[in-house]
Amino acid sequence: GVVDVDRNRATYFADQFKIKYYYTDIERAIKNVRPDLISIAVPYKFHYNIVKKICLNKIRPQIIFCEKPIADTVEKAVEMNLLCENSNIRLFVNNRRLTPIYRDLKKVIKKKFDNKVITVNTWCSSGLHAIGIHMIELLRMVIGEIKWVYAIQEKERVESLPFSANFEPDDPRVQAMIGFKNGIVGNFINSALTSFTYFEIEILCRNGKVRVSDNGEKLEYWQPSPPKGSTLSYKLNAPKTIKIASSGTLFAEIASSIAKNIDTGNDHPLSAQHGIESYRVLDAMVRSAKMGKMIGLK
Repeated sequence: GVVDVDRNRATYFADQFKIKYYYTDIERAIKNVRPDLISIAVPYKFHYNIVKKICLNKIRPQIIFCEKPIADTVEKAVEMNLLCENSNIRLFVNNRRLTPIYRDLKKVIKKKFDNKVITVNTWCSSGLHAIGIHMIELLRMVIGEIKWVYAIQEKERVESLPFSANFEPDDPRVQAMIGFKNGIVGNFINSALTSFTYFEIEILCRNGKVRVSDNGEKLEYWQPSPPKGSTLSYKLNAPKTIKIASSGTLFAEIASSIAKNIDTGNDHPLSAQHGIESYRVLDAMVRSAKMGKMIGLK
């Protein structure tokens, strides 16, 4: 079943999958469909109210899969998780942790560079809630948990982007320094000033560097060439490209993971706890930019 505030969109979707649609009536839809899983794919500001409606219903699903970010405040995110726990519902939040290229990125850092990371630089387009949250999630996965942020907000107003249907002009964008608990300090740039989309991570290590570019499609690493006596000869070789093996789309990976790992708790790559912790970082970035000072995360 499908619920939508737009009748035309709802009927089109329902026709594609030969299912029923319910115009805005979530309670009726749950009663009639009795779903095992509910996917929430609406603007993030509505996530809390919808999750609350589901949890207060007498008929409840086993799983809620929620789009990113988990909510529009840390407090709502935490309460959403508690509501689901008290209702015996597993809450999952969309992110890119299961994307094969980022799992391979972690392997390259360990295998080729012995996890000896000096710093990390990231760039992503659109706004913090639209795309930046994905980068925050991946930084936590690849580098480690975040201790503090210091951010400056991008001031120029952008009304729309040619490559994004869900861009919101009021979604903050920032340039930030990020301090990780392991002592690494990195840079985070989230901008809406380009006419093209981008999503890149570059990690500088003690004995080379590794980069994911082409909007998360290309993984390369550089290692030093043997020096030839001159100080100018201490340089990196040409990049080597890692071929990424993929079993299908990211959403296929997500669906399979949820189905197979329902009982892995907070350790699951898509757990609500990961969604909460990543939103804490986003919230800290926004507050830091407003207050003009470093914000620490507990």
